[in-house]
Amino acid sequence: IGQAGTSIHILYFLVKKPDDFSVSAARDGDGLGVVVIADKDFLVVPHRVMCDDNKQNYFHTLAGLEMSLTNLKREFTHLERVSLLSDGAANYDCTATKIGMHEVGRRAGIIIAEHVIFEAG
Repeated sequence: IGQAGTSIHILYFLVKKPDDFSVSAARDGDGLGVVVIADKDFLVVPHRVMCDDNKQNYFHTLAGLEMSLTNLKREFTHLERVSLLSDGAANYDCTATKIGMHEVGRRAGIIIAEHVIFEAG
């Protein structure tokens, strides 16, 4: 997505909905939604990261993840740990990304409990 030299990465987070959280009052028009999984309400929270180049390497992946986790923690202060799901692209599946994810989570104040690689098809 975007013009040559620009890329937009969209990350979606599923967050257990706090009992006192009003979806209608939050982030009006920003794509926030609710899904029900195993009789529990989860918020679908989109985060968009715009980059000034089209590189998909571990550095860009970790930088985007850190920005998103930091913003997510700001919005949902109760959040302590996450599980990540990504496709099998090299920027998600390389050693540098896997090692760096835990440091990124620590700096954002969120434990990355697991990272699952899933390639549909």
